[in-house]
Amino acid sequence: IKPIRPMLEKIDSIETFADWIRVSGELDRVGVPNAFGVYIDQDAKQSDRYAVHVVQSGLSLPDRDYYLVDEGRYRDALEALRNYAGDMLLAAGVDAAEASGRASDVVELEGKLAKVQWSQVELRNPIKTYNKVQVEDFATAHPNLHWASFCSSVGLPSSGDLIVGQPSYFKAIDELSQQIELGTWKDYLRLRVVDAYA
Repeated sequence: IKPIRPMLEKIDSIETFADWIRVSGELDRVGVPNAFGVYIDQDAKQSDRYAVHVVQSGLSLPDRDYYLVDEGRYRDALEALRNYAGDMLLAAGVDAAEASGRASDVVELEGKLAKVQWSQVELRNPIKTYNKVQVEDFATAHPNLHWASFCSSVGLPSSGDLIVGQPSYFKAIDELSQQIELGTWKDYLRLRVVDAYA
């Protein structure tokens, strides 16, 4: 745990969701994923230029169906995830008496992310997943994501355009940021850090 202690201390210091966004960006730079993915790739409609892409992300399990489909194999995977998340939170320094309950809260958070994610069929549609917007307009439409702060911490330009893969997902994340307790968002990041470096 010692090598990742500075990252965990950053998470400990989070007091607002704006802080959470900033720290998420800093962690993204060192390979820790969060609730959305950001990468630079070719612009599908202008192959001579590169663009910033933002896409849905954030699940520990391979697909949203693990959280949404009531089948035995998915239930087993969710239970295994709860146990694993509890172990990872313990490793991150969470009190043993609280780790199991807090792990369940994190898995529930991931379930809410899964519920608003696009299906595999939708993700295969190149027209639906190409939504170019100005960075400023994206930031205005999603005030709780504090996009300028995220761009600064992750090293992305805070102007120009970006390609949004799943617009409704980002609208939902903007809303969920205010509906889910900050402590659970912090535990979610703790799980992401320990899992990334396990």
